[in-house]
Amino acid sequence: MIFDFRRQGDRRQIVVGVLLTGKGKQGEFRQEGGKLRAVLKPSRRADLGWQIESASVLDWFEASASEPLFEEVAEKAGFSRTHKAFLSNAARNVPIPGEHMPPGVAVLDFDGDGREDLFVPGGDGNRLYRNRGDGTYEDVATKAGVAGQVGEAIGALAFDIDNDGWPDLYVTYLYRPNLLFHNRGDGTFEEVGKKAGVALNDYCTSAAALDYDRDGLPDLYVLVYGPPDRGPNIQADNAPPNHLFHNNGDGTFTDVSKPSRTDDTGWALAVESADLDGDGWPDLYIANDFGNNTYLHNNGDGTFTNIAGKAGVKDPGFGMGVAVDDYDGDGRLDFYVSNYSFPYNWFLSDPRYPMPEFPYSLGRPLVWRRLKLLSRGSSLFRAAGGGRFERTSDEAGVWDTSWSWGAVFVDADMDGRPDIFVVNGMVTGKNPKEHEIDFWNLMSAEYKKFEKGIPTGDFGEDSLWGRVPKRFYKNLDGRHFAELAAVTGLESDANQRGLVITDSNGDGVPDLFATGFLQRPSLWINRNPSRARSLVVTLQGHPDASGRYHSSRDALGATVTVEAGGIRRAQVVSAGSSFLSSGSRSLYFGLGDAAAAHRVTVLWPSGKRTKLETVPAGKLRLAEAEVSAR
Repeated sequence: MIFDFRRQGDRRQIVVGVLLTGKGKQGEFRQEGGKLRAVLKPSRRADLGWQIESASVLDWFEASASEPLFEEVAEKAGFSRTHKAFLSNAARNVPIPGEHMPPGVAVLDFDGDGREDLFVPGGDGNRLYRNRGDGTYEDVATKAGVAGQVGEAIGALAFDIDNDGWPDLYVTYLYRPNLLFHNRGDGTFEEVGKKAGVALNDYCTSAAALDYDRDGLPDLYVLVYGPPDRGPNIQADNAPPNHLFHNNGDGTFTDVSKPSRTDDTGWALAVESADLDGDGWPDLYIANDFGNNTYLHNNGDGTFTNIAGKAGVKDPGFGMGVAVDDYDGDGRLDFYVSNYSFPYNWFLSDPRYPMPEFPYSLGRPLVWRRLKLLSRGSSLFRAAGGGRFERTSDEAGVWDTSWSWGAVFVDADMDGRPDIFVVNGMVTGKNPKEHEIDFWNLMSAEYKKFEKGIPTGDFGEDSLWGRVPKRFYKNLDGRHFAELAAVTGLESDANQRGLVITDSNGDGVPDLFATGFLQRPSLWINRNPSRARSLVVTLQGHPDASGRYHSSRDALGATVTVEAGGIRRAQVVSAGSSFLSSGSRSLYFGLGDAAAAHRVTVLWPSGKRTKLETVPAGKLRLAEAEVSAR
């Protein structure tokens, strides 16, 4: 891959990225790669083109592993069914907004057997995969009553709407009413979306649950993407509004989007709720396609204010996924936004790059700067204090994720520091030929068509970011990361969307599940070859406690900080994250070889604080009603 290109008289200077993966002589997994700078000169023979005059190594990295951390077991586990889309353009290589997005995934224990199950929406019916506990899953969607309706089911959110201890399901659709499945507690669900007032019928994508007013009842925030009959304007703020539904406590919700000022009109794709500034109130961060992201700060009075600019997190780009964690170990929440990276974006400044029609053609420098900014890649935001964040992606080395979607922080090797895993892809055609440069030419020259929702091209049976390697970034020191997918067992060129952490086999070590776009899902089991220890924290809030503020039963918004082996990490309990997905409600902390965590601190949404000292490795279940506040 060519990361940079410059003309120097009759010479050309390029920066090339190289990645080599495979097995060594002893069968070990190996990878090495980096960046090389080369100066090319014209060959004396015209038919030979260019030849290297000089070259130097800019950076190089080598890694090996006798055995990988993860093993991909989807077929053996029963995940052989290929995703099928409902919308007609989904399977076509036609650049048009919105039809190549599904599906997401939700983690839940719907039957209360102590094992995490998986719900996957689909264009040919939803799937509810019950965890049998023997390494396999069975689809019980029809039996459970969650197979859904005719249409493109896309997003999945699991949360307990009525604090009865049974996880419910909210499923978003593209131009069909969203469905809310209430868990009866007997292995079956009842669809109550219309009765509950949340059957939003729009081009909906991700959803998140949060208790924004801290009354102990989980509320619902639903994102809306622009409809397919038109594309984004220059500011990408012409989508239908997002919706915030307040939980009335009687099985119904009230749409409070306008009075709460949460009716943002970006082309919204992903969302996660967390108290990002530490003031006790859950905020919302939204990744938007084609433009600026949105940071809705909770004012604590039922209203929100978009402070993305003030906080330094507008992050213009093609925002796809959101993950919140504390990657640098300072106890403050940071976050990662999976985005679109285009290392070839140096060619956008070439005078031959096609411009849109007049009068836009007069603004070549502006068009170039805008497109280069949009394609700069994924963003890692570090909490800098004072409510502000700094973008550290380039320093950390986690920006180049291609056409990325789902993203999670996961401490894969259980050393105490959260790593980052990102899945990606767009359209995997029968032919391996890629059209990324053609796509970018059309994005400019045919911009007005794109704005009107008219397809700008048809690449037929060819591909568009169709076989892109997944990215696993190992956290080295709380500041820098190394891409190690190949030696970790996560090397794959599958076309994937939703991504979550789950514990498939109940061993207390985080596994990974990703949905495929027109492909089968992937399930990676963490084999934990180093036998590192973990602490799995699961919280239960006390909605009926006395006091001004309350926690929902899921303890949504609670922050848990674990200190062990000189490393500190904070995580938040959330419902709705990554892309179109919601992950495990349990939080996984690596302890390395430590037998116990030095300290565990829980800040409950009610405002109460619990501190525990010398907590043994294993599973820790804390009920707010049973622990004393200290």
